[in-house]
Amino acid sequence: MPLIGTKVRCPSCGAKNDHDATRCHICTRNLPRDVAPSQAAYEEDLYARPVRDTEVGAKPRNVFVLGLLLIVALIGLNYFYIGYGPSWAHRHFFEPGETWRTISTDNWVAILPGTPETERVTAPTGDLHVSRVGVDDRWVSTLDADVLAPGTRLAAERNLYATLVVAEGVAGDDFETVAGPLIEAAVPGAELADEKFTQVVDPPYGDQIEVVATYQGGTRPHGEGWVRARVIDVDGDLYVIAAFVEDNPDPALFHQLAAGFSPASVLETPDASQ
Repeated sequence: MPLIGTKVRCPSCGAKNDHDATRCHICTRNLPRDVAPSQAAYEEDLYARPVRDTEVGAKPRNVFVLGLLLIVALIGLNYFYIGYGPSWAHRHFFEPGETWRTISTDNWVAILPGTPETERVTAPTGDLHVSRVGVDDRWVSTLDADVLAPGTRLAAERNLYATLVVAEGVAGDDFETVAGPLIEAAVPGAELADEKFTQVVDPPYGDQIEVVATYQGGTRPHGEGWVRARVIDVDGDLYVIAAFVEDNPDPALFHQLAAGFSPASVLETPDASQ
């Protein structure tokens, strides 16, 4: 009958080990045996120390990484929003209307933020020749005839703040009754609501009706906001100028558009500094 060896208890963790084991199967300490006093003292000191996290230097490295990320974030914030420091440290912030320029056709002159996209649409009084430019919230052109790539156009539509419209056509016998549908025709897909019509008193030329309304649709399928427009009859020539603004009336934007517009037949080219 085989003899059962006695268990050897580890002096560090107290685990019981086989009598012939040389190391503890739990903490790996050398088990008691005849060793030199210096070796025994070394092992006692070694295994008496607490086990530390292997990443002793992790905290300083984490602080460095967080500091670096904070610096990068501050640089980005300054470049896009704060605008402090030399010109290379931040993007140029345009004043509203600073980038607008004079656009001329045979029938009208206007100051617009970019090269307009043109389209012929059907309106209640006949065909309308429509010119449109989309702008961001700084009134800088973001969607115009120079934006051609599909991906770029999608990005421009996401940044679209307003659509500016200049249209021309034939006034018809009673353009006042179709002012609302004329404005809707200038931006296909737009539907007006809550329209308020005001006859402009003593306009500088022709007969003019100003319209303020809300809208849905338009340049973006699910767009909505406010539209301010002016429908003008100059001796049978029809003009529509309008600003479709997302979520914000922003009358100053429309007034900038209206101040720079004139029919070529009645006024000289407007001064871009006005």
